[in-house]
Amino acid sequence: MLIFDSHVHTECSHDAEHSVTYVAEKAEEKGLAGIAVTDHCEIELFREHLYYHKITQSLFHALLAKGIFKDRLKVLCGVEIGQPLVNKAYVEQVMELGQFDYYLGSLHGVNGGTDFYYMKFDQEEYDIPALLTGYYDELCRMLEWKKFDAIAHITYPFRYIAGDYKLPYSPDMYRK
Repeated sequence: MLIFDSHVHTECSHDAEHSVTYVAEKAEEKGLAGIAVTDHCEIELFREHLYYHKITQSLFHALLAKGIFKDRLKVLCGVEIGQPLVNKAYVEQVMELGQFDYYLGSLHGVNGGTDFYYMKFDQEEYDIPALLTGYYDELCRMLEWKKFDAIAHITYPFRYIAGDYKLPYSPDMYRK
């Protein structure tokens, strides 16, 4: 069986610290067939956090690793585009870099709002059913847009709502 990790972050993302080379070496050591480097590009923070430059740097390092590991590990150059519907023009700017193999869409908050990770469900009042309905409605609009090869962590809010805060919500409640 071939195992391929299609959602890998590197030092070009706020939530990772290792270089593409280090990640590729570890993937090779563990016997993976390949990885897709998908560093974050959060569209609602695109200008403020200089994501165009971060993604250009990520692409550069992924392209280098692709060449270095070509006979040992498949390395895809990708990007995780978060909250893409907030500003489609910024998404197009990223896609125009043109050398990506893989586009991963993601949603960390509703309509560019607060990331579920930062929400304090034990300290603030939230209309959780409305948040979750908005989340899945936005995911559906992303799918209809058809700009991505895959959508990441579609149960993301439940990590915090049901996981960290142990509130009685489940993705099963939102099946159609």
